Amino acid sequence: MDPIARFTELLERARKTPAIAEPTGMTLSTVGADGRPSARIVLLKGVDSDGLVFFLGAWASEQSAPLRAREDLEKRFAELERKYEGKDIPRPPHWSGYRVAPLVVEFWQNRPARLHQREVYTRKAPGAPWTMTLLNP
Repeated sequence: MDPIARFTELLERARKTPAIAEPTGMTLSTVGADGRPSARIVLLKGVDSDGLVFFLGAWASEQSAPLRAREDLEKRFAELERKYEGKDIPRPPHWSGYRVAPLVVEFWQNRPARLHQREVYTRKAPGAPWTMTLLNP
């Protein structure tokens, strides 16, 4: 099975589960030139055979800049809601999004006695066929 199609099925199931407040929340991790990792939470905005798409509240938030008070962010958000009420929100000139074309996808399922199910799907390049391998927990 194509892991992207499987992921899409699982995501749709999560979206229909009321106990899951934000099923599109994901951790994005990068490594700088100095070798130090950095991570933050972003929201998955789309998924298709070409990969995963993510971006943030570009108008209201000064992404990752220090925030004096939560009320400042909420005020900017409310102002923008009023400004664009009933209209399409244009893309800010400073905005960009990202698409990640995965070469490795792992599915982990909890199992009794810590004998978890791990399936890893790999491919050599975007668009290439996937190979599935079971891994020891």
